[in-house]
Amino acid sequence: MTKEMVTDAETVRKVSPEEIEQLRQALENLVNEDSSLFHPADIRRLQEDTSFFKRFVLAGKGDMGRAIEIARKALEWRKSFGINDFDEHSPQGAASTRHLCVNSYFPYGKTRSGAHIREYYGHVTLLLSSEWLFR
Repeated sequence: MTKEMVTDAETVRKVSPEEIEQLRQALENLVNEDSSLFHPADIRRLQEDTSFFKRFVLAGKGDMGRAIEIARKALEWRKSFGINDFDEHSPQGAASTRHLCVNSYFPYGKTRSGAHIREYYGHVTLLLSSEWLFR
């Protein structure tokens, strides 16, 4: 284990339940003001998943205002890109009629900076000899 891993593990333990509850309350207040800001699945997640909040508190590096802003932007991004609606059966979030085959890709969208996002479908088969495994 590296020193960075230990430091990260110690930081995760420093997130207090009070900080998580403060972030949860702030995001619930945003939802109460405008329920169309976030996807309904993310709204349910706000009420159930405490580990979801830890990453935002850590990203804010102790500054709760910054953590709230990061969480708000992340949840809005998830809704705008349809992250909760995305699965292997409907790549664009709606029923897809195109046939997906192995080693194919299709455009999914664009990032905020305009870079293209592509979804790749593939199959990985590793053929290893027993000699290689025991080196």
